[in-house]
Amino acid sequence: MKTNLSCMVGAFAFAVLSCLTPAAVQANGVVDYNLPGVSETDGWVGITATNYPGYPGYSTSSDPWPNPIAANVGGSNGNGELDKVSGSSYPSGSSLYSPSGGTLSLSSDDTISGLETIIFQLDIGPAGGVALTGTPTLFINGVEIDVEDFDIYSYVGTGAYTFNFMGEPEDSFLYSYQWDLSGYVGTITSYEIQFSVGSHAQIYQMQVDTGNTFVQAVPEPSAMALVGVIGALGLLRRRRAA
Repeated sequence: MKTNLSCMVGAFAFAVLSCLTPAAVQANGVVDYNLPGVSETDGWVGITATNYPGYPGYSTSSDPWPNPIAANVGGSNGNGELDKVSGSSYPSGSSLYSPSGGTLSLSSDDTISGLETIIFQLDIGPAGGVALTGTPTLFINGVEIDVEDFDIYSYVGTGAYTFNFMGEPEDSFLYSYQWDLSGYVGTITSYEIQFSVGSHAQIYQMQVDTGNTFVQAVPEPSAMALVGVIGALGLLRRRRAA
């Protein structure tokens, strides 16, 4: 859903917020984008040692995981899997914690027919460091897509979680990324999103939405100047090369 710029002009902060918000934020923090056409959702929350015993701990954090973790949020399609590619991420007491950083993967080899868009959301606490170390990488049918060939929209706002770092409360960040795959030539049968996190990053929640009809759901880059009004942290768009 593209931002309606006419509703922004001369509006107060509350009105600006209503224009920029693409959909209602759920109680758990991620956004329900209500993609048109056929869509599916896979979500992960509560990736903790209590819920996932048998995975590495702090002293063995560099060890591989015994198995990928299936989507566990109610209403998930159930085809998505979370796995560690490299680094130190492990289920800790309250989050998926990365003491010295790491790379993680969300993937599915059973996508909807006619896939045109993927939205990835990540609620993460940087714990005084860097939350993400770069833009997530998307693989389609096992091949990394060229970012010069496909639009990717991204938005960073305040997440739904509060945690303590060095005795001080901090809010988590909610990162959102959307890929426009409507120009992809061929049949999409699988996807994988790889993303790298910084030292001490704490992941609370992740969600992947896929749809067979592309409509921009992440806010327009033209709204950048108004981000400060609603307390958001950033708004970016990488454009396809001419």
